[in-house]
Amino acid sequence: MNEVIRKRLIKIQELAKRGSDGEKEVAARMLNDLLTRHNLKLEDLSDDRVYYEFVYKLAYERRILFQIYAKVTGNNQISYKRTNKTIFFKLTKKEYEQIKEMFPRYRAAFKKDLDDLMVAFVQKHKLSSGTISSVDDDIDWDYLNRIINMAENLNNAPASKERRLKS
Repeated sequence: MNEVIRKRLIKIQELAKRGSDGEKEVAARMLNDLLTRHNLKLEDLSDDRVYYEFVYKLAYERRILFQIYAKVTGNNQISYKRTNKTIFFKLTKKEYEQIKEMFPRYRAAFKKDLDDLMVAFVQKHKLSSGTISSVDDDIDWDYLNRIINMAENLNNAPASKERRLKS
């Protein structure tokens, strides 16, 4: 949840508790409407944030964690601590559970896309021998089209003075 929204909801909650009779009723209705609109519960408003640990291996995994953090919390300003290959985000339990569930899925999806990118890169720049060791009758045409489209959209490598070695 966005911190600005949370603070606003807390102010309305306080007004619903301590306002005059008419203010209390209006604030309580407004609070319930806003909680429903943002798919929240009253307990989500408490600031029970603690640091939770996330371990990553590569720099791109750290970047994925930051993006997931921003998506889950609604914050572009990140509150974290870092040690070697470990990040500690200050989160609510609900936010922690969401990030913990999302990170392995997005990491695996990115890894798969990175593998596909390598195949496309090799094809785009003709970095293979040009021979196919075996032909599989069970060709995944969707995969092949995805690789071709990816290769077509890659940047061209700078021209060089490569020479073909003659055998």
